[in-house]
Amino acid sequence: MPSIEGMDMLRKPETAVERPLWVHGGPIFWIVGVGAVFAAFWISGGHALVR
Repeated sequence: MPSIEGMDMLRKPETAVERPLWVHGGPIFWIVGVGAVFAAFWISGGHALVR
């Protein structure tokens, strides 16, 4: 197949690029995320369920 100049960037690389394990978010990311969800629940009326 003839190579079209400038279109080589669309081809997949020959070697697979490995991602580091920390790409998916560390524990601090998840703690802050769960805390934000809990705070939004509490502020929007979740505190009324506890009484």
